[in-house]
Amino acid sequence: MIGKLLSFDKLMGEGLIKLLYYIGLIFITLGALGSLFAALAAFRLSFGAGFSGLLLTCFGYVVGVLVWRVTCELWIVLFAQYNKVSKIEAAVVKKDDN
Repeated sequence: MIGKLLSFDKLMGEGLIKLLYYIGLIFITLGALGSLFAALAAFRLSFGAGFSGLLLTCFGYVVGVLVWRVTCELWIVLFAQYNKVSKIEAAVVKKDDN
């Protein structure tokens, strides 16, 4: 196990990106909850402020989750491309040796 960790034959990126995705979702959710409580508190000032705060919180949460998901997927694609290029390179080197 330590040998796999110390060698760079296989990248750990995909698993790490998935972990970061879930951590990011937790932070996005906590931010949305904070914004939700602020919007509920804004109802004491006026209905319009509270309602617009609720709408912006919901919209911001959905957009935030989508942007975070796309960002993480792009990183996974980059790691997958590296793995595929490595396999192609190994196949070409093997073919040249024959």
